[in-house]
Formats: sequence, structure tokens, C-alpha cells
Amino acid sequence: MAIENFESFGLDPILLSKQKEAMDKVKEIVIHHPSFLKIFQEIYKCHMLSQDSPKPECMCLLGDSGTGKSTVLEYYRDKFPRRQEMEGDIIPVLLVELPSGAKPKDVASKILLEMGDPFFDKGTEKSMKARIIHLAEKCDIKLLFLDEFQHVNDSENKRVKSNVADWIKGLVNEIKIPVVLSGIPSAESLFKTNIQLDTRFTNRQRFSPFSYDKYFRAFLKSVDERLPFPASSCLADPELSQKLYYASMGNLRVLMRTIEVATCEAVAANRDNVHENDLYVAFSQLDLSSRPHAVNPFNDDKFNFKVAMIEEGKKKKK
Repeated sequence: MAIENFESFGLDPILLSKQKEAMDKVKEIVIHHPSFLKIFQEIYKCHMLSQDSPKPECMCLLGDSGTGKSTVLEYYRDKFPRRQEMEGDIIPVLLVELPSGAKPKDVASKILLEMGDPFFDKGTEKSMKARIIHLAEKCDIKLLFLDEFQHVNDSENKRVKSNVADWIKGLVNEIKIPVVLSGIPSAESLFKTNIQLDTRFTNRQRFSPFSYDKYFRAFLKSVDERLPFPASSCLADPELSQKLYYASMGNLRVLMRTIEVATCEAVAANRDNVHENDLYVAFSQLDLSSRPHAVNPFNDDKFNFKVAMIEEGKKKKK
């Protein structure tokens, strides 16, 4: 049923449109901080060193959820956009997110889907792999990203995990292009049970959360400069940056989500920048189930960064 009178539901379509526009601008922000640049450079090296090589370079990217792995992969892929030509789609870089609890056919089906195969879910494991290899050549794919690699580990059935790892190993051997696996650190355990896969991904790069240092504050300054407001929000201010670090624990996804919601609050209040009260509201909306002892640091003049970090650590150990 269509809603004809939004106002009767306490909604303001014009305000929501402004908030969406502002939030979209924040979501588009990508800062080339040192860790981002290092991973980007490593991917580029794999990509370029593998051109026409009989043994393409492969790489594994490991990092906790929310540290920015997928952002780097998406950013890199977008530097080599898919295009249509007379003979069909050209896909220089293919990014595939592996499904949870995947079996070999599930992985093959997802790759074929991203390639644009209309019969992506049809065929045997063997025939699907053959189509992937054929389409990789036809679409001139030069680099393959397999994101959320830890999903191979989701199954409790050791045989299923082993079969998927073997299938990916076989694909890497036959497709003859560089492959980048990306996932959380637990995904690395798969290499311990599959020596051949292990030896193909000896280049392992790690993406860690921010530490509270000059790079974190430089990141906040860069974000602040790109916010859709005429005035600075002073995110890199020593006191406010400590609160933002505590709120996110250096996790990029949590940090940016906090800033996104705070931006919406500032737009709703028709302000020229983000105020600390906006951050207070944003923090209160975060899912903190993994941090039950966390306190809201914003709008608290007595907040002590070092004490808060120590106290939360103590309570977590109990």
C-alpha cells in the first residue's frame, strides 16, 4: 500500500532527501591512508607482474571485519571498469563475494553470475569450471578477486571445506590469471590443511585497524575536509579524535558509520558542521553487543581516553 501522506507518519520527505544526499557523499569518501596505499600497491604489482606470465602472481589479503579490505578491492576494480564491445563484455578485473557455507558448485555459480553467464547455476562442477576458464579468456579478465574467503571455512564438514579449497586451487592453476583471496584472519587456517593452496598464496598482506596515532588523526582530517558542510567539524582535534577512536576502536567501518549517522543528525538540525551531540546520537545507535562495557564518550567533558581504554579492557577480561 502506497503511503500518500508522509507527514502523518512523522516523516519529512524533503529532509530525508537532504539527509540521503549528505550520507551518500560520506559513503563515497575513500581516503588513501598508508595501509590502503600499501595494499593497493601490492595488488597492482600482482596485476602487472602477471601479464602474459606462465605463473601468475597470487595474493591473500587478511584483516578483521570492517578494516577496509572490500573497500580497497572495490576501489581497485573501479579503476578498470567493465565495458561493452561488439564481441561482448570486457571485464578487466572481476570481483566475486563468496557465499556463506559454499560448496564448489556454489562458488562456481557465483563466479559465473558475476561474469554474466545466463546459465550460471547450471552444469556439473567440471563443466562450470570449464565455462569460467572460457569466459575469463573471452571477457579478457586479467585479475580475479575472491572476497569473503573465510566463508569456505563456514561448513563444519571437513570434507566440504577440503573440496572447496581443492576446487579453488584447481581454478587458480587452470585460469592462468592472478587471483587475490580476501577474508578475515581465520581464513588462513585453510592453508594449513591444503599445502598446494598454501604455496600458491605465499604473499599474504594484513589489514589492521587503526592505532591511535598521527595517521588516525590525519585520516580524520581528510574525512572532515570531504564532509558536505561549509565549516570544519574539527574531527582531528586531539580531544574529539580520542573520543572517535574509543568509539570505533580504530575499526574503519564503525568509524565511518558513526560519522555517517552524525552527518544525518547535523543535516536535520540545519547545522554547518557535525557537533559532538550528533556523534553522541550516532554512537547510541551502534550495535555494541561485542563491547557490552563501552561507554558513550561524546558530550562527556570528564571523558578520559586512557582511563576509558583501561577500564573497558579490565571489564572485558572478567
